[in-house]
Amino acid sequence: MSNIIESTRDALSESGLAVSQFPIGEHSLITILMHQSGEWIQSEYMMKPTKNDPQGVGSVITYMRRYALASILNLSIMEDDDANEASKPVVKSDKKEK
Repeated sequence: MSNIIESTRDALSESGLAVSQFPIGEHSLITILMHQSGEWIQSEYMMKPTKNDPQGVGSVITYMRRYALASILNLSIMEDDDANEASKPVVKSDKKEK
């Protein structure tokens, strides 16, 4: 899932398709799927970051880009834990190494 943008680029190009994505307003992303014929579809996706700092905003934009692309291309996302693994607190052990 993390490389969906790179993984779909060649197939889209071979089909005469291109994708453009850009953040708009506060916490929204526009995804446009364009065909060489001039036809296009567009979708807007909104998600608020859990932490409103540069890292949180950057992370949510990356997350939105992947999910919006998968959605507009009707792709199934196989391995996704909704970032639960990365957001788990670090458990410190009381055991000291000898």
